[in-house]
Amino acid sequence: MAKRGPGKPGATDGGAAPLLSMTGFGSGSARTGGWRAEVEIRSVNGRYLSLKTHMAGEYSLHEEPLRALVEKRLVRGSVDLRADLLPERPEDALSLDESRVQAYVEAWRTLARKLKLPGEVTVESLASQPDFFASAGSRRQKEGAGAALLEAAAAAVDKLEDMRRREGAGLRADLESHLDAIAALREQVAARNPETIKGLVERAAERVRKLTEALPGSAPRQEDLARELAWWADRTDISEEMHRLGSHIAEFRSALAAGSPAGKRLEFLVQELHREANTSGSKAADTEVARLIVDMKSAIEKLREQVQNVL
Repeated sequence: MAKRGPGKPGATDGGAAPLLSMTGFGSGSARTGGWRAEVEIRSVNGRYLSLKTHMAGEYSLHEEPLRALVEKRLVRGSVDLRADLLPERPEDALSLDESRVQAYVEAWRTLARKLKLPGEVTVESLASQPDFFASAGSRRQKEGAGAALLEAAAAAVDKLEDMRRREGAGLRADLESHLDAIAALREQVAARNPETIKGLVERAAERVRKLTEALPGSAPRQEDLARELAWWADRTDISEEMHRLGSHIAEFRSALAAGSPAGKRLEFLVQELHREANTSGSKAADTEVARLIVDMKSAIEKLREQVQNVL
């Protein structure tokens, strides 16, 4: 079986790194050294790599190399791994501990005589005691099962990574769609911003003129009026926020192009997009701009939901 190297997750021969999802499933099996191994591995989104393994306690000596293999391949996500190991020959699967059975029978017969209890120990009663049976194989034989286990686990991780890659392609398409919507809304807001400021200043000046006409002698000094109008224009100007939004959108596209691992970077950029949209919304003094920013925040929220699944 060809095994992938420990390079960047999802790296391809051409050097391009696709976007990967943290959600996936894979299974693998292997037969070697007289053992059969079956491994299933599931992954969902998680802030860090969290790996839980489930296998019979008697094979716990294999857990450390198994974890090392998986942790080397999977960078992030909540991962659940289940493994089964069985001898190839069914007759080797279990052995009966005859000395334990004999001690059990003698102990119960002694107790029955002492307490004058009726009845007898039967095969049926003995068969119901799982402690009389043990998995066959010495520790050395069980150590030989490790090769089968690691081969099966590697195959399962391969399939998990393939599914993560397919899911990631869909994620990329969704993220780019939401990002395009945000970029288009930003363009509309940025284009409208100068006219919005101009209109606000003109309306404010007109109100001052009417107030001056209605109350002769109350006209403010021109320098005071200019200063107040400049303050109002600056307070409602969102050109800087739109410029920063454009920079964050470009950074987001760059992170997508670089491929996984990109999830944490994308989460940070979504926070920054949301921050600028919030600030713009609080400063917007035009109903159309306010509507556009509400739509922008809705698109950013959709972006946030999808980014949670990116590796």
